[in-house]
Amino acid sequence: FIITCEKTIEECNEKSNTIAKKEDEIAEIFSNLQSEFRNYQEKSKESIEQFEKQTEEKFTSYDQKINNLITESSNANNSTRDEFNESATQIQTDFNNYINQKKKEIEQQQIDTQKSYQELYEKIESLLPSATSAGLAKAFHDRTEELKRSQRSWIKALGIAAGLIVIFGLYAFFKGGNISNWPDRLTILAGLVFIEEFARRNYNICTRLAENYAYKKAVALSYIGFKKELETIKLPTTDNKETVDATAVLAKIFLDYLEKEPRENIFDKEKQMWSPNELLALQEKITPNTADVPKVLEQAATGKFLSRITWPAVAVFFILAITACVLVYLLK
Repeated sequence: FIITCEKTIEECNEKSNTIAKKEDEIAEIFSNLQSEFRNYQEKSKESIEQFEKQTEEKFTSYDQKINNLITESSNANNSTRDEFNESATQIQTDFNNYINQKKKEIEQQQIDTQKSYQELYEKIESLLPSATSAGLAKAFHDRTEELKRSQRSWIKALGIAAGLIVIFGLYAFFKGGNISNWPDRLTILAGLVFIEEFARRNYNICTRLAENYAYKKAVALSYIGFKKELETIKLPTTDNKETVDATAVLAKIFLDYLEKEPRENIFDKEKQMWSPNELLALQEKITPNTADVPKVLEQAATGKFLSRITWPAVAVFFILAITACVLVYLLK
């Protein structure tokens, strides 16, 4: 558009320069006429009529030329104006067409973007449940692996404690000794039995927790598969009057299971049967001359003794045993 305007302006300038040149020519001719008129007037007054006639003819001729120049200049200006208007109209038309085309492209791009956004949103919505189940499964898997590492630690502690108990028993068997040394041996044995029982108990707890978390992981991974299979299935209610979506039933079962704590019923086999006071009372009865010593040793050897005691009681017993050991050593 700017180039067309500049071209039109240049043409107008050329036409204006042409008119200016014609005007200069007219002025020059007029000046020549005046000079000739003065010359003729000076040369002869007799030829005034002839001179006037010639001058009139020349003026007529020049007037005609001037009119022709004015007409040509006007025509040129009109032509230039028409070309300028035509160019401006064409530029405006092209600009409007360009704007309409870009508007259509933007609208189409907006439609395509909205469609892509909707497809992406639907894809995210479809993947979100899988991601949730995968996240739960990953959390359960990590917890299972952590418990397995704890299992390995406790089984090592159990092996060490059991080995020390065997070594202590062999030492007592081969070295012998009278019955008066049994309280010393029992205090040392109590600590080893405490460590062994503590490791055994924690190993069993870690095993049950690991199995619980592994099962939760399997449930979380299989939920999406079962949900897709049950999307079109209807299940009757208990009164058989209505039907419900199978996916709703599956979701309720899934959530009911997940809300159960892994520790629930994990200590069923470790329930306390004796109170700490009863345990202390039993310990006071253990003397070198009582008949309860073989019974207590048998219960400790078979695992029935400490399996009936909770850890607060065991901790109290262990502290008292260590205290007794120190006192016996100092009073020797």
